[in-house]
Amino acid sequence: MGQQERRNNINSIQMDVQSEDAGSTTLAKYWYQYNWALYHFISNCNLESNLAVSMEVHEDALFVNDVDLPDSGIELYQVKDISMTGNMTSNRLCKSVDKKPSIISKLIGNINKKHIKNRISKLAIVSATPYTFTLESENRKVEQFDVIRFEQLAIDDKEKIEEAVLRDLNIAEVPYFVEFIRGIKSTSLGESSSMVIGTLASYIDKNYPNLSSRPKLIYDAMVTELMRIGSDNTIYQEWNEFLSKHTVSQHQLDQIIKGRSLNIDNSFDNVWTRLCKYLDQETDHKTLTLKEKITLKKGTQQYYLAKKTSAALIFDIVNKKVEAAFEECIRDTMLQTAAAMVIELSKDLDIVEFFSGQQLDIKYAVLCEISEHV
Repeated sequence: MGQQERRNNINSIQMDVQSEDAGSTTLAKYWYQYNWALYHFISNCNLESNLAVSMEVHEDALFVNDVDLPDSGIELYQVKDISMTGNMTSNRLCKSVDKKPSIISKLIGNINKKHIKNRISKLAIVSATPYTFTLESENRKVEQFDVIRFEQLAIDDKEKIEEAVLRDLNIAEVPYFVEFIRGIKSTSLGESSSMVIGTLASYIDKNYPNLSSRPKLIYDAMVTELMRIGSDNTIYQEWNEFLSKHTVSQHQLDQIIKGRSLNIDNSFDNVWTRLCKYLDQETDHKTLTLKEKITLKKGTQQYYLAKKTSAALIFDIVNKKVEAAFEECIRDTMLQTAAAMVIELSKDLDIVEFFSGQQLDIKYAVLCEISEHV
């Protein structure tokens, strides 16, 4: 790796001291944050960029605009749930308690963090309770907007925010990219979860119309991964490692969808047919007894069904490892190739532990995953 490439791979996002500890102590209280982050993520996925979301990095939610760009812009969101009493007013946003920075100052204070300040493209408050701002345009009302920009506020509200930011941060000018966003309208975990699942179903219908999918299962996989990320306090030194272990990207979402959906091409019968085109030509397979061949098929099918019906992302990890190792491990026969990959996967203790607990065999997992590459 060259010097320039190493510089590009430095994770500057976690270099600055964060305002709060990462989310292991707040998961139970702030489920709303995770549902909103997932809702916003799915709603903004598109074909032009590879959006990614992380949790509890500087703010409640952090979005990387395009993980395929080394210096991609980031967006930070402070998410307030329905449990707050009363509407979100400028006074509430600007109130300082026990000499601590106000809500708005805590958000804007991110521009003082030298490693991320030049990458911030948006700072936003997300509130499940209504805003009661006055807008600069007398003919427009707050409730007409899902997103309100700072510049749209009336002079009185602008001045309150500017005074709070000057008081708390000694910053004289509020950044132009500060926004106030209307959150998901819900009063319970079930209600907000249903909204996210509906948004996910629409995304799948639009992008994968020929797939038979289970949006609730895919939602469970996604929100479980976000919660894992939110409780992970690790500071990753390399950018690629941060992206891999502390974000969920659109490409990853698409793989999770495909891995838990069905179509004509990826039914188990077709998976097994593809494998048999190679296996039936191999001496190692021909010498198996009928019972051994039946066991091989049943074991592969057991893994296939477990993968299609589980929210556990260990199946996605196995898929990636098989894909990465396929060219390196390829041998003269399919069974020899599978045996070499089993050795590689068995070095991962998380995979070994999971498969043991699920009474699955890594050998059958490898065979099933290889079917995507033959």
